[in-house]
Amino acid sequence: MSSSCPSDRRRFLAGMLALSAQAGLLLGCEQPGPPLRVSTNPWPAYDVLHVAKALGLLDQRGLQVDLLANDSPGSSRRALERGLVDGFCSTLVEVLQVANTTGLCPRILAVLDHSSGADVLIGREGMISPYDLRHKRIAIEPGTVHLQLLTLALESVQLLVSDVVLVPTPQPAMPAAFADGLVDGAVCFPPESNRLVELGGRVLFTSARVPGQIVDVLTFSPLCVERRGAELQRLVQVYFLVQEMVQQGHPASLQTMAQREGVSLSELQQTMAGVAFVGREAQARLLHPQGSVAQAMDTLQSAMQALGLLQRRRPVADFFGPAGA
Repeated sequence: MSSSCPSDRRRFLAGMLALSAQAGLLLGCEQPGPPLRVSTNPWPAYDVLHVAKALGLLDQRGLQVDLLANDSPGSSRRALERGLVDGFCSTLVEVLQVANTTGLCPRILAVLDHSSGADVLIGREGMISPYDLRHKRIAIEPGTVHLQLLTLALESVQLLVSDVVLVPTPQPAMPAAFADGLVDGAVCFPPESNRLVELGGRVLFTSARVPGQIVDVLTFSPLCVERRGAELQRLVQVYFLVQEMVQQGHPASLQTMAQREGVSLSELQQTMAGVAFVGREAQARLLHPQGSVAQAMDTLQSAMQALGLLQRRRPVADFFGPAGA
């Protein structure tokens, strides 16, 4: 029997390695993909993702996540519309706006919280109700939850959005606009709402008056959900793990959130008093096709269509991700 030369053995081993690699692909071995890109703006429920990253919990679960920090709901929404990110944290208004702009329905994978007083309508000193803003100029960031809260506030005093003058304003610019007398009211949330009150503003309506109607969600593009469902499932699991730490008052978590918000710990705790986190146990009920989130989206579509903000209604089921995603 003749022995193989070293070059023959090298060719044999190379061939076996190539076959092993092909077998791994056939068996469905996942190759590491690019980092998941998620857009957020300052808000306690969204800051949970930044806490998860700061504590290294995303890395521990084998997740590469780039968090794009924006300064307002509108800029965060536009990042998804332009394909700069794979997903974002937002309210239902922004989700519907993305669908209207892009023609694609983002998939809601988790409900993060519902606002319970943190979103506010503020007017000038001496005003006592939303009715005092009739025919007045109100700062609002178009295509965001501001519209939903304003609509609810005006409805509480039998007014319509057409009864006020909307002044498109990015939320970070609202305190200056209010101080300069450019607007008589504003719809916003902390930290800007705190600044408006410091300037003499009076809170006329809050989301506590409409419990459960203004919710925040974690949403991804349909293509990302289709291609990277397993990673997204792990991301959602980490989110709720860290959410529990935040609710238990984990010191490093709260410090990270306060830095993200640009506020003191006491201001952060004041904001969080107006936010009701939603845990993992409530997800199946809330995200059921006939659940409260679906009903809220249906109602919102009607309101946004009436204001000319949506070109057409979409089946609510199109916004929900597949089971387990």
